[in-house]
Amino acid sequence: MAEKIKPANQLSSISVKLGNKILLVRLNEIVFFEADEKYVTIKTFEKEYIIDICLKSLEERLPENFIRVQRAFIINRNYIIELNKHFMGRFIIVMNDKNHTRIVTGNSYREKIITYLDL
Repeated sequence: MAEKIKPANQLSSISVKLGNKILLVRLNEIVFFEADEKYVTIKTFEKEYIIDICLKSLEERLPENFIRVQRAFIINRNYIIELNKHFMGRFIIVMNDKNHTRIVTGNSYREKIITYLDL
């Protein structure tokens, strides 16, 4: 199998403005990203941060362990703890954060999820 070449602009952390300082959140700490209007919430195990970026541009710069599972969510595959079949071919993905967030996948992402997660 050919090794995927890492893009030159691929992220290793996300910059978050907190008042007068900038916090760098490492990607391996991020459980998922959730879009809401023009902002994106970064969710780690216990914390949430708001950034001003669209999911599409973020998705293009994330490594392979991140997958878009619906219009508003990109998840970190390493934090999936459970996957349940849902109606109409969808899945409910339970994430390993403090609240065990449940994310219902979108229909248009079904094949991508099946391939990506080897289902």
